[in-house]
Amino acid sequence: MNNYDEKMKIGSHTLRIVGWALGVIVLIVIATFIFNSTDVFKKDGDPVQQASELDIKTFSLGGEVTAINSDSLTVRTGWVQKGEFVYYDRTIKFTDKTEVLAVMKTQILPVLNQNPLDYFQVGDKITVYGDGNPYIVDLITATKVEVNR
Repeated sequence: MNNYDEKMKIGSHTLRIVGWALGVIVLIVIATFIFNSTDVFKKDGDPVQQASELDIKTFSLGGEVTAINSDSLTVRTGWVQKGEFVYYDRTIKFTDKTEVLAVMKTQILPVLNQNPLDYFQVGDKITVYGDGNPYIVDLITATKVEVNR
């Protein structure tokens, strides 16, 4: 093989690499255009309003107990709205079927108090589970509550 053949071999290899690189760049430009022009990926509007329109079947909600009433708790919770965390108070109603669990580092135990609300303290961090959409009601009926201790 002479010197000219070696240069042609190296030149065609370089040309092939440049072709692949240009192809990848074109694909990235096309994908970016599609991504930016599709309404599915745009997040305009109020996220709480959008969430209130969803058909949510069950949910979990984390918060801090701020008040204890005779048949309910008031919990401070919140969500991100327009780039900032906004706090909301929600009333958590208990029924005779509400399961209350104490969550500790090493175990999870059911709360066996006659009145489970006696177990709670202001400042407790809890997770509430329920049915329906928590974005459209202020009074939430809990199916399960976990207390972090």
